[in-house]
Amino acid sequence: MGSLSTGGGSSAVAASAHAGCERFRHTDPMVTGLARRELAERLGHADADGGIPEARWMRAMTFERLVKDERFVSPLLTTAVGDLRLRRPDAVTRLDARVSVGATAQALAQAHEAAVEHGHCTLITSLAVPFVGLEGETGATPVKPDFAIVTPRFADDPLGPGAAGPDELDEALQAADANDETMTAVADEAIGSWLVMGDAKDYERVRSRIDDGRMLKGFLQVALGAESAEAWSKRPADMRVHTYGALAVPRNSFLQPTAVMERLDDHRAEVRARAAEREALRQEVHAETGGDHVPESELQAWVDHREKEFDPTSCQTCSMFRYCRHQLRTSSDATDVLVEIGAPTDDRPALAALVTDGVAPERASTTLTAAVRATLEGAPQFTPHGRIDPVGEAGTIEVVVAKADSSALGVYGMAVRRVLTDGTLSEIASFATAEPQAPDTRLAVMSLLGEQLAAAMKELLATAPLDKDGEPDPSPVHLVVPDCATADLLVSIADSLAGIETSRLRWARDLEAGREPLTFDGNPATVPAPLTDEQRLAVSFLLEDDRSRALVGRSTTVVLRDVVARHVIPGGPLGDAGRLDYLLAWATRETPIDHRALSDEIADRHETPGARLSRDRSDELFSHVSMRRKRHEQEAVEGSFHVKPPEGPPFPDLVRDELDYKLSLFDDARSVLADLPDAPTRVAHRAHEGAAQEVWRRRLHLHASDLVRFGRTSRWWRNSQVEILSGDAEFVHGLAMLGDPQEARDAALNAGVRHVALARVVGDNPLVLAVGSRRFTAGQNVVALHINDEPTIAEGIPNAKSPTKWGRIPIGALLDLDDVERAALPDEAAPVGYRLFGFEPAKPTKGKEPRELTVGDDIVLGDYEKFGNFSYRREVAVPMPNLDTSSAPRPASRNAEACGPDSYANDPENHAWCCKPHEAAEAEFSDYLAERREAGELNPQVWPPLVDTDAFDIAEGTLPQADDEDVDATQPPSDLTRDDLGE
Repeated sequence: MGSLSTGGGSSAVAASAHAGCERFRHTDPMVTGLARRELAERLGHADADGGIPEARWMRAMTFERLVKDERFVSPLLTTAVGDLRLRRPDAVTRLDARVSVGATAQALAQAHEAAVEHGHCTLITSLAVPFVGLEGETGATPVKPDFAIVTPRFADDPLGPGAAGPDELDEALQAADANDETMTAVADEAIGSWLVMGDAKDYERVRSRIDDGRMLKGFLQVALGAESAEAWSKRPADMRVHTYGALAVPRNSFLQPTAVMERLDDHRAEVRARAAEREALRQEVHAETGGDHVPESELQAWVDHREKEFDPTSCQTCSMFRYCRHQLRTSSDATDVLVEIGAPTDDRPALAALVTDGVAPERASTTLTAAVRATLEGAPQFTPHGRIDPVGEAGTIEVVVAKADSSALGVYGMAVRRVLTDGTLSEIASFATAEPQAPDTRLAVMSLLGEQLAAAMKELLATAPLDKDGEPDPSPVHLVVPDCATADLLVSIADSLAGIETSRLRWARDLEAGREPLTFDGNPATVPAPLTDEQRLAVSFLLEDDRSRALVGRSTTVVLRDVVARHVIPGGPLGDAGRLDYLLAWATRETPIDHRALSDEIADRHETPGARLSRDRSDELFSHVSMRRKRHEQEAVEGSFHVKPPEGPPFPDLVRDELDYKLSLFDDARSVLADLPDAPTRVAHRAHEGAAQEVWRRRLHLHASDLVRFGRTSRWWRNSQVEILSGDAEFVHGLAMLGDPQEARDAALNAGVRHVALARVVGDNPLVLAVGSRRFTAGQNVVALHINDEPTIAEGIPNAKSPTKWGRIPIGALLDLDDVERAALPDEAAPVGYRLFGFEPAKPTKGKEPRELTVGDDIVLGDYEKFGNFSYRREVAVPMPNLDTSSAPRPASRNAEACGPDSYANDPENHAWCCKPHEAAEAEFSDYLAERREAGELNPQVWPPLVDTDAFDIAEGTLPQADDEDVDATQPPSDLTRDDLGE
């Protein structure tokens, strides 16, 4: 316990992630002298949850190596300096500080001199800077930023991107005239240097972007480096720490780094606050113990006396998680079970009566109350929702993958099967590979998926009914995945391949025009092979899913976990319900469940239900991949190999076991869902998805904007989706009000919903309703959406021409009651807060009379204006939302023929915004880029450098990739958790 462990840059992130927990703050290694993982082990509850998989650690180390690679110095520096709108340096250099405080001080001095005297920009890697406020403390571990940039500072430099004025101006400059030669000479002379602090984080790009939360964590680490450098006495006098910081992140799946800049004011303020808290804590410990650390004999009491803010989901990345959970599990306070399962703090007082007395609270969430009841009773709670999902229907394709932690798009294996038109399952198609990062593996994923999509579409087309024009009207196809991570991985792979294919089309035009194919930054490009028909089909379908992911009414890809969670509420930790296998374990067990034992059993499994692997399984598979690579290296050098294979099952068996477990959950889920009733609106949901996929099939057939992810849609295209999003929300809400009694009742109790209310029949001659809303008035037309928790459309008559219209529904007007009618009612006919109205149902069509209302019926009323508002008042309807037809081929209409394969070629002016194929669009853009490059308006000639907003996943042959890096396999440090990687 001799050194003062500050935790370095990662401490800023961890402190931010768990800042609300007093116990976390008081187990800071600065005051305990122990890493939290070691502390937990000494307390008898070793951390087994927050460790880092070997493959994930290797990816982090590989990315740090790439950031330091000589070939990335210039791209990284020019991107950062250009984005800050600073002057173009005369040259770029690199220095290595060797994680030494002394070497860092020397490197800063050298870089400062090179910037001021020669106009050079320097990338310094592997720095070590004294922790802010602890420069004079003996044994205090330093902050270790991955890199920093030193560049010349001029008097008229802006503050950063978009800044209008200079950061500082010398008095002589302010007095001089703008055209004076003296000012020009002074302005061209560097007055010092900028120090831009940076850090490297190998964050995954999911659907082409990095999550904002992760970027925040990364910039907190950058801010700690900046704050420490600002306070360091060894920083050169004229070197200023820039208000912006740089975060190096992968710009593609090959881990090639790019710099993202952000202003650090708020981040540095948080870092200062955390540093002040830690210093105050250190002084408190010193005052209590007379030393720098809590004595080892007092650690148990020190920890136990600190209040814990326990959350079973977010706390899992803390090494003290199991210790805190054990205390809750063994607590004598019965209500501590609410803390253990993660019930929100504000709801715990209301739920306490349910735990102690079995009394359900009136105001707590229905779902939360059901979860607590399931925990106490050991039995799942089923919701009254009817099914609206397509799981188990013909044309659904079940997909599972085993993701590799060593790569953002890495895949160890994949298995798919589809539901046939007769309701049976096809044979499982699968593959396993020890090359998870290889581009060919991504192509294999799309090939396998495309083959299944093509077969499903062909089967549905062969059995499709004919529409009004005599054309086949096939049902939609769906991908069914176990979790969101699987969907994100598939879409990210599709986006990567779409970018490669789009670039290939541009380069094909370059070759046709006799030009050298070049990347965005002007490097020579390697033209890839075109996508096959099956690969193109899968890529196109997944990008359709990406464009529609904000539309709740769409179901291109169905997440099975969400489908099951709609119907099953398990007990135990609320976060565990995020696992499909945990949900199904509750749904299928017939004996009472010990939620703690089940939670531990599921957490300890080697297999997982979704794309991401458990740490143990990830390490097993990675050891095989590492061994295979070492064998190849030895064979290439020595002509033979003598590397022993890892112990345990062979690689293919491990992958197959993982995939089989994931697929087995689909069988369980289908069995559970088959016993549940359909919602009367299920057909409407399917009809909407079918209509939307008809637009997609036209895009696919003509190659018209089908390879465009949501992030690459044009501004006017995105603007047009605002109304589509609004219509989609109204469509989903309307169907829920008509078909789901619980959602309708919850909406009626919500003061923000004006068009739904609770009511009760209190008189039958004439009909009298007690209505629980002041917004419903006499003369208003209303519809009975639900009677005694039964949807009225379930007994209604579906409209043959529209799947979102139903007849034989109680619809009528609310009427004022006269004194005689009121006097005839019982004294307490209306509950408190309810108002009395007469109800005059519309005259029904003969033979289509709606259900009669009787005294005592509980009703959910809807404002008829929102549910059809037909003048004849005999049907309810929810309008179908508009479809996303922007840049999509037009169907046949009364005034125009449908877009065809030759429509654009024959009439490009009138078909430029509908059926223009990618081949023509990319050829035009290629010519446009060539003209700009010829004029010196593109990288690397232009300054500041242009940012590649497309960020296509292209491997440039002149730059190193992750596969090129020879990084020895090492075990992750035992004192680090995923928090330290910023996850």
